[in-house]
Amino acid sequence: MRRNITLAAAVSFLLTIFFMRCLSEQSGASLVTLDTKMLKKVTHQQVFSNNNAEDTFSLTLIGNKISSAQITFTITNNKGVILYKENFPSEALIDYGLLR
Repeated sequence: MRRNITLAAAVSFLLTIFFMRCLSEQSGASLVTLDTKMLKKVTHQQVFSNNNAEDTFSLTLIGNKISSAQITFTITNNKGVILYKENFPSEALIDYGLLR
């Protein structure tokens, strides 16, 4: 139960960082295409699965438009093993300020 709460808190934290960076005018962040389909990728390192090493949390926005893109959320440990991976449509986050 505690791990689920921690995971939910980590996901909420990363989503907040992701969209703050996407929408921030001061950071200079933009939603230009980095390659043919990746609109934005945000990573953050934080202690999660092991108190002695940081895991990498990442959110990737892939598609032609923000409103129809797919988001991939992953947590990878310091050895490169994917601990968690979730794909969902960007429209699932409309209430979180993605589209205005």
